[in-house]
Amino acid sequence: MTAADLVTAAATADAIAIARRHQGEGEMSSSATLCADDAAACWERGDVEGAYRRAKDSLTYSVGMFAAAYKEVAAMERA
Repeated sequence: MTAADLVTAAATADAIAIARRHQGEGEMSSSATLCADDAAACWERGDVEGAYRRAKDSLTYSVGMFAAAYKEVAAMERA
């Protein structure tokens, strides 16, 4: 595993944790929970990119794209 892979894996683990923390918020919390569960399943399979994407989807449903938590996770993609 390269250093870049470790950064990506660490960012994805953080993204999943943030998604889990917010999954019960908002009107679409069931969709947020489904996406967070899917993110965890992707992580378990070793699909880091899929896990990150589904964690970000979860935050879209729970807090929305303009929330600080979503922006924090979106910034991880560019780091």
